[in-house]
Amino acid sequence: MAKQLKCADVDAKMRGCSFVAEGRDEAEVMKKAADHAKSAHGMAVIPPDVERKVRAAIRDTGGPQGVPGRDVKLGTSKLG
Repeated sequence: MAKQLKCADVDAKMRGCSFVAEGRDEAEVMKKAADHAKSAHGMAVIPPDVERKVRAAIRDTGGPQGVPGRDVKLGTSKLG
């Protein structure tokens, strides 16, 4: 399943950042996030604590499975 990262979800300091990285898997999203952190936030090196926060903020996309709080089966949904 595809993955997505919103920079604003990583840390309170990033709330104003509108960058969104999408990719086929976590590795692709992490690469895009690292490139963004270097160019937009001046981070030459990504510290381990920031990497952990980024990985924790990555979400599944591309369908009902990626929507927290929603259980979808055969065209029906139940909000949790």
